[in-house]
Amino acid sequence: MGRVHSKLPTKVVLKKDKVYAWCSCGYSASQPLCDGSHKSVRTPKSNLKPVRYIPNEDREVWLCNCKQTKNRPFCDGSHSNLKEKDAKEGLFD
Repeated sequence: MGRVHSKLPTKVVLKKDKVYAWCSCGYSASQPLCDGSHKSVRTPKSNLKPVRYIPNEDREVWLCNCKQTKNRPFCDGSHSNLKEKDAKEGLFD
């Protein structure tokens, strides 16, 4: 699991059959989507790669920004268990 970008998820409208890459490292400037930052940031888990997702219909979803979700790329409420210190310093699993 990557660095905590934010304790709040982002609502996104996803388009059917479009390829999305969700940021798992937490360093992307295009949160919650990947911009390739994982390639240049040294992290304890340097194998953090984007999660590819292709919706089978147009849909509105909440994408995780805390990067601790067990249902990647979707928010599962894990941010509610984070301490303020974790959100400021980032977490790595």
